[in-house]
Amino acid sequence: MSDGTDAHSAPRNEDDTSTKNAVSVIVGTYGAELAGARLDLSNTRLVPTFGYAAHRAAVRALDSHGHLLASGSNDESIKVYDLRVWREIAEVSTEGATVNALSFSAAEECLLSGGSDGIVSLWNSGGEEDFALLRTRKATTAPILELAAHPFLPAYAALSSSDELVLSSLAFRKVARVRLQAARGLALAWQPSGEAVAFSASKSIAGANVRSASGSGSARIDALHQVRLVSAQAASEDAHASAVLPHESRVTTLCFVDNQTLLTGSDAAEVLLWDLRTSSKQAGAIANHASRVRGLAVLPSGAAIGSEAGASHLVVSVDSAAELYITDLRSPGEPMVKFSFGQGLRATCMQIACVGSPPVRPGSRSKRGGIPSRAARQTGNKPQNLEHEHRSGDISTQAKKRKSHRSATKESKP
Repeated sequence: MSDGTDAHSAPRNEDDTSTKNAVSVIVGTYGAELAGARLDLSNTRLVPTFGYAAHRAAVRALDSHGHLLASGSNDESIKVYDLRVWREIAEVSTEGATVNALSFSAAEECLLSGGSDGIVSLWNSGGEEDFALLRTRKATTAPILELAAHPFLPAYAALSSSDELVLSSLAFRKVARVRLQAARGLALAWQPSGEAVAFSASKSIAGANVRSASGSGSARIDALHQVRLVSAQAASEDAHASAVLPHESRVTTLCFVDNQTLLTGSDAAEVLLWDLRTSSKQAGAIANHASRVRGLAVLPSGAAIGSEAGASHLVVSVDSAAELYITDLRSPGEPMVKFSFGQGLRATCMQIACVGSPPVRPGSRSKRGGIPSRAARQTGNKPQNLEHEHRSGDISTQAKKRKSHRSATKESKP
């Protein structure tokens, strides 16, 4: 990884473009890598920043808060990075459970994780020491497939493979459960106001026997794919959805544009825009990918591309082939930007991080370089820098190096 870069200095960049107020796009892959690119706010160009063999098995989850990025994997570990200097600063083990979901809570300066053991764990993310485990709770008897911290309250929502939505406080004192009626939930997002949560739900429906031309019978299996919006205040086992959005294929990712507008990405490789007031979709797809949509995000209003002020109308989407599109909601269809993270990569998730010059988090180190991991302190080794292993922007060769180190995969997000 390292080519001699000092542990307290940032790795060399591909160009001299300032990273001030930069928007970083990071994807996780089945090959255990993280790949990053920086969106140049002065034009419509993405610049590759790093390719990093972060884990020993597929990366299943990403989330960021300020200058911190966290990744979770099938290798039963969570890693944390300082995006200001592109460096890994901490690693923790989840002790026998794959990590399917991660979400930073702004309310309590902590990171939430959920995985194959059905446990929600809270990790300290604001202190000077490593990411210490604060508390855990068995949220469900089945694996957790997705979770999301409330936008501003100490609470979270989680989807489990036992076909239920769990809403809970971070103190685990108040818990509400919404049954999904035999439907498997996969994607989850809070309304920006925090009043409701949207989630996807898919289930198979056995149809009647169909007589073929040869006279033999076979069972027809149909599928029902929906996105539902449920009020957090009215959450209960028999809660009714305030909005139901029918889809023709399984919804894999969700993203709110505002309180009344939702973006969905699906197995059908399309990004759709929905009006939650009428449960109707805009005619035609916002973007059409060549493979399953794996991640969605709306660029924050503070970002600007070219001469435009504000970018809340710009949508970033990435598909399974690690192809990234940036699309303008005002003129959907053909993406204004197309970018590939590398031929042969298979993306599992995506995260947008607005690094800029973030304020120092309460209780955190203010000196450059952040917090060395426990292993680094014990052995005297320098924390790893996220070097530019793929100078050409292609890190697909890293997958080959990791094939011999794959761990057994427990139940996780497909």
